[in-house]
Amino acid sequence: MNTTSLAFIILGIGLFLCGWRFLIVLRRRNGAQNNKVALLVSGHLLGFSIQTGIVLGLGTFLFANSPT
Repeated sequence: MNTTSLAFIILGIGLFLCGWRFLIVLRRRNGAQNNKVALLVSGHLLGFSIQTGIVLGLGTFLFANSPT
């Protein structure tokens, strides 16, 4: 496993945890007032964590030594 793929996977896990906690905190604090903002921001963080952790992390892990 190269260090780049490990870094992307760890970054994806960290972003997922931040997005999940951010969603929980905003829902508790604002109630039903700003659910759209909470969903938008946390959805953005969760989507970016999927892109970083799965696509980039596993992609570099599986295809880093490929000549193509």
